[in-house]
Amino acid sequence: MIRTLFVPLFVLALQAAFISVATAQGRDPLLLHREVVPLAEGPNTVDLLGQGRPGLVTKGFFNNYNAHSFEYIIFYVTYADSESGRPRWDVVPFITDSRLDLGFSTHQGADCVLRDLRVLKQLAPPPTAVIVVQAERDMGASYADTQLVNFSLYEFRTNTSMTPGKSGIYFERTRVIRSRRAYCDVEDAFRNELGLGSGVR
Repeated sequence: MIRTLFVPLFVLALQAAFISVATAQGRDPLLLHREVVPLAEGPNTVDLLGQGRPGLVTKGFFNNYNAHSFEYIIFYVTYADSESGRPRWDVVPFITDSRLDLGFSTHQGADCVLRDLRVLKQLAPPPTAVIVVQAERDMGASYADTQLVNFSLYEFRTNTSMTPGKSGIYFERTRVIRSRRAYCDVEDAFRNELGLGSGVR
């Protein structure tokens, strides 16, 4: 079964040969002219590829009856199957170095959020695929500790060579930005370091 996905050439041109690490002094060029796509709990229709076709982002809540419940977020793209013509929904995983994650889970305690993400869409034409920014800090001494925050930027990639065992489309981490100061809550770091508001709808 052959599945074909097209991503704007502009997105493919942004591919990086290695992961760069920088501090958040001024906004990264990749973050310019973009705004946060707020996500509600449940299904969210989002044009993930910038092609005018709806994709899907689901956001669920895992309740473990303590201060460390979390949200789990999964991304999907849809297209017509080349053989049957029926809609197909492909999970878009995250690839970080050699690790593959089918979704993203937040991490928080009663004091602060240690891990969260933002989905960013292009404001100015031409439309492009969204990017995802994941923010995470180390635990440190406790959930109430302050630590530097790492912002990992993920861009869409396609398995154009149809390498067996590799997803047809995925998010790949292309750079890491380190916060200028330490934070307890990564939500504050998103706002102060990158100028990104709430990701909740």
